Amino acid sequence: MIPSIFRYSPKDTYLILYTLSLCILPFLFIWLDVSFWLLAAILPFHSWLITNVQNSTLHHHSHWPTFNNKKLNAIYELFLSIVGGISHQIWKYSHLKHHIYVNDKPVNGITKDPVSVFLHGENGEVQNFWKFCFKMTKNSYKNMLIIFVYNGYPRQVNKSKLLVEQLAFNFYFLSIFICDFRYGIYISLMYLLAFFLNGATSYGEHWGVLDRRGDTTQDSIGIYSRWYNIIGFGAGYHQEHHNKPNVHWTQLHTLTPAMHPDRVIKGGMHITNNPYWSHFKLLFKK
Repeated sequence: MIPSIFRYSPKDTYLILYTLSLCILPFLFIWLDVSFWLLAAILPFHSWLITNVQNSTLHHHSHWPTFNNKKLNAIYELFLSIVGGISHQIWKYSHLKHHIYVNDKPVNGITKDPVSVFLHGENGEVQNFWKFCFKMTKNSYKNMLIIFVYNGYPRQVNKSKLLVEQLAFNFYFLSIFICDFRYGIYISLMYLLAFFLNGATSYGEHWGVLDRRGDTTQDSIGIYSRWYNIIGFGAGYHQEHHNKPNVHWTQLHTLTPAMHPDRVIKGGMHITNNPYWSHFKLLFKK
């Protein structure tokens, strides 16, 4: 019997194909000479597809390495960093910290969860949704630009791999500009929106249950629509994932019966579970 190249499940093939397809999509646009107006129309959807990479393929590989072979994993991590626009090293470090400290409140202005919604809040309150997403967008762009490589990253981050992943993204980015400057501008805007949507997803995964921190059977938002969990590769089983992060995404549905019966369940997607309007109004209040 030929040993499987996959460490956990052959179904990870779907994630690989999804990632590689999005990697070549900008060059397909250039080859087809897609019009400006069509690009403008599909930009929000394209941005969400990238956000989905960040929260499915990039996320899943951070928990469950896709291949048995370390070299294959390293190569795949380059593609994940390129398409997701976020270094796999940074993502893995931040996300695993998030699992341990889940939206902790700051002590002396610092939270142990790097993406805590309380990090930049005022007087110990949750940060405004819009400010949180814009901050995440700014940090995400900074983390992928090679000029920002410095010694400020925590020691748990493999800096040599981080550098290679940043170089790969910058080369990819520059290649699109060289092929056609117009599409380079499009990709720049697309990633900006994708980073914002990633922040909105992160916020929406816990908005409404922040008072339930500490109980991994009800401290996250569960979404069980079939289409969302097919396209998002199990993204809706966020509560189950927080409860047992070591369970592969293909098996998260088996944990649902063990979750708290009064946990918060929503429809749609995590990006729709946010205080868009109420927090927008707060921006203009003293």
